[in-house]
Amino acid sequence: MLRSRQVIVGGTAAIVAVFVAVLAVRHFQPGKTHTVHAQSTAIPVMAVPAANEDVPIILRGLGTVTAFNTVAVKSRVEGSITAIHFSEGQEVKAGDLLIELDARPFQAALDQANATLAKDQANLTNAQTDLARYAQLLQHNNAPEQQYTTQRRRTRPRSKATRPPLMRLSSMSNTPRFVRPSTGSSASGR
Repeated sequence: MLRSRQVIVGGTAAIVAVFVAVLAVRHFQPGKTHTVHAQSTAIPVMAVPAANEDVPIILRGLGTVTAFNTVAVKSRVEGSITAIHFSEGQEVKAGDLLIELDARPFQAALDQANATLAKDQANLTNAQTDLARYAQLLQHNNAPEQQYTTQRRRTRPRSKATRPPLMRLSSMSNTPRFVRPSTGSSASGR
């Protein structure tokens, strides 16, 4: 074990000695001078009279530019966009038209709601006519009272919950247009 340790130390010393010798030979090769000379060429300096002028300011750097005001446009309706009336970074004012959606799906929904309303009104008219018949029959005891009561319930006004969606749909039947509620820059384009 002592012998192997001597071989390792001796081998390492020999490698270091060879390395130092190679460096010494390269450093002291003939024909090379290793003195530092000052540059003998002078740098010309020119002087001009002072003047009051605008100097361009150029800033270069890495980073992110963030707008003062940004807006994320979130639609409450879904549809295909037919026209975008702004470009990315454009200054927009309150009331400016931003986006137009395809009106055909909204028109179809409005037509369907109007058809459903017309059907419901026709059914109500029929139910009221039947109620008048049952009332006459009940006066002469020719119809059961339960049938008259059931028919009266059918003609009772239902909740007006179906009217607001119809009004919303009728307002959307024109081309849906989205306008900017406040002034600022647009957050993103297409």
